[in-house]
Amino acid sequence: MLLRPFALERLVPPHGPVFAALAAHYGDTWTDGLLRHWTEGWRPGSYGLAQAPLEWFEDLPRLCAALSAEGNASTAAARRIVELSWTMFAGHVAPALDGPLTSRRQAWLTALGTPCSGIIAAAAGLGSTGVLENAHKLVRTAGDRAHALAMATLRAAGTRQRGFDELALSCADRIRTLLAQPQRPPGDWSIELPTGCACELCETLGTFLRDPGRRALDWPLAKDRRRHVHARIDETELPVHHETRRQGRPYTLVLTKTEALFERERLARERHQADLAWLTHEWKVST
Repeated sequence: MLLRPFALERLVPPHGPVFAALAAHYGDTWTDGLLRHWTEGWRPGSYGLAQAPLEWFEDLPRLCAALSAEGNASTAAARRIVELSWTMFAGHVAPALDGPLTSRRQAWLTALGTPCSGIIAAAAGLGSTGVLENAHKLVRTAGDRAHALAMATLRAAGTRQRGFDELALSCADRIRTLLAQPQRPPGDWSIELPTGCACELCETLGTFLRDPGRRALDWPLAKDRRRHVHARIDETELPVHHETRRQGRPYTLVLTKTEALFERERLARERHQADLAWLTHEWKVST
């Protein structure tokens, strides 16, 4: 088994006996240093996470089970591998949990459910309470993005298993809170502009969006100022149609709130109801 150069994600269950012998012979300090060296290549990729470690995290429970079967030294190494894996995963995911849940972020977070589930399952199998506590804290972070990651993690885990019950209960509680909120009445066109910019253009945009009775805005703006408003609407996927009326000087930016506002909330409610039913059936959360 080549020790250097080597990447931790190349360590697989069949390596268990050989790695266990090395850990037992050289001790915890040496093993810890080796594992740290093997993770030096873990660098940010798309959205901050390299692809190879993500795929490897999925099989982490099997690797850790193989290592722990070889004795105390390799069990300690397995716990260290889980700790390093979670530190890397959380360090790059946590900063991205703040903000609106756009379709692009939804897809990214959904893809992270399986590797996150792998780390939690491995930690549960080893009794790594510190990793479990930190994982539960991360996915219980307030906001739609954290909830999307938590549900993706539970979906990846499948049926009820050790290490996930607290997460399932937290998700169920959040869903009940969301479903208890009053539904948007017909004719309420109010939209909340996500935080991110406090300029005077965004202040005007936010005022228009929050007005429940106003659906359209004709806004004369120079090109650069129109571009900024366009970007704010597009990057947060607001249900607002925007086009430029090329008459007069400056041209007029025409904003119109769309029916997608109501459709999105209807679909979100249906998704929450389906998720709660699934959690009740598969994870035995109380209704």
